[in-house]
Amino acid sequence: MTDRCHVLIAEARFYEDLADQMAAGAIAELDAAGATYTRLGVPGCFELPAAIKFALGRHGDEAGRFDGAIALVASFAAKRTIMSTSAARSAAA
Repeated sequence: MTDRCHVLIAEARFYEDLADQMAAGAIAELDAAGATYTRLGVPGCFELPAAIKFALGRHGDEAGRFDGAIALVASFAAKRTIMSTSAARSAAA
């Protein structure tokens, strides 16, 4: 029996580069906390709720497989903001 927390990371993968960056951050935090994780990728944000519900079971995580879940999603507005911030930093340099 292990005392380590096991977490589901559900990722909307529409913007692959942003999804990879967000996953890397989440994984770094989970690793630092000594937790284990399972990654689940879905095409976009609309699939996340159903995928998480399916992974956790119909009425919660009946099998006790996961201690928690993290949903990672990047919207177009978020990507535009990050790109604008990067462009502004580049222009200032």
